[in-house]
Amino acid sequence: MEIRLQSLKPEPRNGTVPMSIHTPGLIAWAKAGYGADKKNDLSLVTTIAESFNLKREVVLAILTGEVETRIEDDDVVVEWPGDDPMERSKQ
Repeated sequence: MEIRLQSLKPEPRNGTVPMSIHTPGLIAWAKAGYGADKKNDLSLVTTIAESFNLKREVVLAILTGEVETRIEDDDVVVEWPGDDPMERSKQ
């Protein structure tokens, strides 16, 4: 299953361009910092999981390099080998 983590592309408002998040840079930064401090690692995984609506095990696999990622334009694409990687709210 392919997962596409897309960069946010906000629309200009009132003549200003709001700051956006470049997803390839964010994931590269997270990979570089993962493993340095267990407390920070938990926050990092939680933040990325919640931001992209992913299960925590998917984020861990991405940050540890267990799964391959590739960059397409401003997006990060992951080939996830397992079940649905998206975190679904319990109804």
